[in-house]
Amino acid sequence: MVEEVLYVLDIPAAFAAAGKVRKEAYGRPDPQVASTLVGTTGLAFPEQLVEIKFIARV
Repeated sequence: MVEEVLYVLDIPAAFAAAGKVRKEAYGRPDPQVASTLVGTTGLAFPEQLVEIKFIARV
């Protein structure tokens, strides 16, 4: 099982990109992944647009 948490500055842009990126990253049209999207006003570095946390359990 894979869990991902995405911290983003722009929620609409993240939703627009997430499906395509997730399909490419997991190599299948219907990735079986638990995903949470969190909007925030800032991240660790000013140039960051997204921060991603992954947890994989086998």
